[in-house]
Amino acid sequence: MYKVGGSDVVFTKIIEDIPETKDEIYTNILSYFAIDYKSANDVVQQKDKDADIVIEKGIFEVNQFNCWHTIRFDIKEGRVRVAISVATYKQKEYNKYDTEEHPIIGNYPFMGENYPSVQWAKMNKGFYSKSFIGLCNTINNTFDNIGKYLRDSTIHSDEK
Repeated sequence: MYKVGGSDVVFTKIIEDIPETKDEIYTNILSYFAIDYKSANDVVQQKDKDADIVIEKGIFEVNQFNCWHTIRFDIKEGRVRVAISVATYKQKEYNKYDTEEHPIIGNYPFMGENYPSVQWAKMNKGFYSKSFIGLCNTINNTFDNIGKYLRDSTIHSDEK
């Protein structure tokens, strides 16, 4: 479901059987952000209709963490590859004692013996295990929501 790419954990899914053209898929991806993230202008980092790419940045709320993420869409006729990259956990604002970002790589399940605070990470294994499982569930739900949105042409006809 995921692989490690540098300091990021990257989740990838190909969504197939989308009953629309590349141009319509591109437009619907931008529309999805406007609806799901309340404003496409705030989250879209790059859009290139000629290259069939859309990249957005946002925040997942997972347990007591905010997880900044990047979603890249590579669009083809009738399908889209969605790659979600996440690098850090950050305590939500209400925790004034811990405002640091914690790298996902280096905490459970990705802690290596060379990580500077291995002892601390081992002590918090259960905490980070729950957080990573929550992140995986959030990303799976995001893939499902995107797939449903792109495959359901009645949603888009209502918006036009």
